[in-house]
Amino acid sequence: MKKKILLTLLFCFVFIFTACGSPATKSDSSRKSNEVDTQKNENKDENISENKIVWVLPEGFINTTSLQDNTVFLNQQLKKDGYNFSVSFKGVFGKENNYYKDVMKEMKNNTADIASLGLDAKEERVKPSVKLIKSGAFLNLNNYLKSAEGKKLHSAFYDKIWDTVKINGKICAIPVQTAQDGTSFAAFNKKIFGKNIAFDGSSMQELDGILNKVKLPKGTNGILWQLAFQDICEQSGYLYKNGVVTDIKTGVVSCPFETPKIVNCLRLLHKWHQEKKIVALDVDEKSKSMISSMKFAIWMGYTRDEVFERVRDNMKIVQLPYFFLTRTSGSTGVNKISKKKSEALQLLSLLYTDSKYANLLIHGKKGKTYQLKNGYVGYVYDMEGNVKSEYSEIFITGIYDYVYPWEEEDFPRNRAKEKQSLLGTPAMQKSTLMGFVPDLTDFDDKMIGLYEVTSKYEEIWQKKDFDSALADAVKACNASESKKVEKELNSQISKWRSK
Repeated sequence: MKKKILLTLLFCFVFIFTACGSPATKSDSSRKSNEVDTQKNENKDENISENKIVWVLPEGFINTTSLQDNTVFLNQQLKKDGYNFSVSFKGVFGKENNYYKDVMKEMKNNTADIASLGLDAKEERVKPSVKLIKSGAFLNLNNYLKSAEGKKLHSAFYDKIWDTVKINGKICAIPVQTAQDGTSFAAFNKKIFGKNIAFDGSSMQELDGILNKVKLPKGTNGILWQLAFQDICEQSGYLYKNGVVTDIKTGVVSCPFETPKIVNCLRLLHKWHQEKKIVALDVDEKSKSMISSMKFAIWMGYTRDEVFERVRDNMKIVQLPYFFLTRTSGSTGVNKISKKKSEALQLLSLLYTDSKYANLLIHGKKGKTYQLKNGYVGYVYDMEGNVKSEYSEIFITGIYDYVYPWEEEDFPRNRAKEKQSLLGTPAMQKSTLMGFVPDLTDFDDKMIGLYEVTSKYEEIWQKKDFDSALADAVKACNASESKKVEKELNSQISKWRSK
């Protein structure tokens, strides 16, 4: 089953800051050629400001993306538009993959103005992004975001999103735009149900009664299921992370397979599976055909791509519950002692809010490094006509809302507008854990091991004997020290809430 691609970065413990660990690698010959061309352009072009802003990234993303090459086009445009600064990326690796130490060296030496706070890899017990924010090396943005100048950057995100990078009351990082909050939905076929559906997304159990009240046309599927396990948990009022779930209202941590609301939802899915009322969607043409032809009564999904756009008017869409949580992985900060703080903030504001500059950095120059096809959507292709994905570029920079999409991507028409419209709805649940960052120093390995176990049982509803599969899941979790993890996290949350 398809999993969410550009998510909240809650599970970013698989990325390693090496060239081999980064996606979409270029060939060495191609990269060297690009570097030569870039250098020629830099030397040749006198319209690039020498007032250079240095932006630190994990070295792997410098070597395997087009970011450094694209700065030539970006810098030319900045100079043309009257800005007195340019930007250059600098890769850091860190001895023994210690990204934190390498970035801190750059900060203290004042050899970097902007830095990615890093992706939270499993090798590091103390996640680099949190540790970097707590270091005090990065500029506190609280007052800046309230200023006349800072309001533009603040407006690039839904207001509550800024709370996701707030630690100890301070905002020292800019969130990622790649997180797609609140995308999960229940879509009802209007030809079958009409326009008025008595479903608010608060209880999956209600869907059973709704489905049983209608007679499905021949060849029509009851439910198309695209949601991931974390969506099941969120719909039930729980955060699923690292093998355990946390009640967003009480803050109590438990095993997902011992949590009644989640188990009941899984049991309902199993019932539908046995009754042949549910089809698990995958990323393939068959799944797209089912959606495009409206051969379903209910679509439980999250993909809002071109296929979604084509059938949107034929569906009644109900937003499913979602909530924000502290997430600093992949965020970006400004060096507190930089002499170019003002210019750095101005640059970031342009990249996060203006499509002209965002596309220059992520995609390059139109007609030179990419072309647009497909009418209103404007999907990105390379100059040979092949689909061009810049996933690595947007992933590490967090710049996403104002760049052109590629095929299979969500929000093809107007990403910024569509995303903003989803947020702030009644479906958004306030999490009691906002601002909480667990200390994983002594039990990170246990949590990683537990997640590896629980992930194997996320689709037990498709098993013939559900109760037996459920018992196996509970047994496997307990063998992976689930109770020790639950106890430790519950203790930390309790102490945090009492402060």
